[in-house]
Amino acid sequence: MKKIQEWIEKHLVPVMNRITQNFWFGIVADAILYIVPFSMVSAIPSLWSILRRFVPVLPDISPLSTFSFGLIGLFVSFVIPYNCLNKIGKKDRSMIAGFTGIGTFMMCMNFVTTDEGSLVAMSKFGAGGMFTAMFVGLLVAVVYKAMFKFSFFGEDSVIPDFVKNWFDNIIAILISLTAGYLLTYVMKIDVFTMVQLIMKPITSFAPVSYYTSDAADDLLCVDLGGRRIIKKKK
Repeated sequence: MKKIQEWIEKHLVPVMNRITQNFWFGIVADAILYIVPFSMVSAIPSLWSILRRFVPVLPDISPLSTFSFGLIGLFVSFVIPYNCLNKIGKKDRSMIAGFTGIGTFMMCMNFVTTDEGSLVAMSKFGAGGMFTAMFVGLLVAVVYKAMFKFSFFGEDSVIPDFVKNWFDNIIAILISLTAGYLLTYVMKIDVFTMVQLIMKPITSFAPVSYYTSDAADDLLCVDLGGRRIIKKKK
């Protein structure tokens, strides 16, 4: 037992310390911590559904889960670039970096255009798209981190700071969105499927339910026109 402890302290602990102290690992870890409250909220409708089995007259509150834990992918795609810019002291660009993460993430969703509007699977916004959100968020964060010193203006410019911020973010936004465009629309790559295949060796050890309630199983897609499209089970 003592030899095992010594081996862990000598070989495993230093490796784990290097991993946890890594800049990018810290950003992803923080993003996971930020979504924990939404996971806790989603447990309430699950417990409520058990109560409804005995008291059917109680209302269905599954939308609380759908629009909390069911959107964690979207939240992660914002938090990772936002947190990256905050950590390197560029708070003036952090919010726009987060918005860019959301835009790039949604671009990679590969919308289906129909007569009803632009449709996308609701599961992509939640746990089903979380790994993709991490991938996209890190991609956008890398772009912004590489460009954070770039500016169209000199330090002695009389242009107001908020105007400088508008223009200085343009290049990073264009690079991030162009990367998503090339992958999804030019190369025809389903980014969600690609990431799932890459992460399959890990996820196979811990299967994840992509829905949080029975009602969510029926919610197959969302219409960006503002309507929810419900498809009944056969």
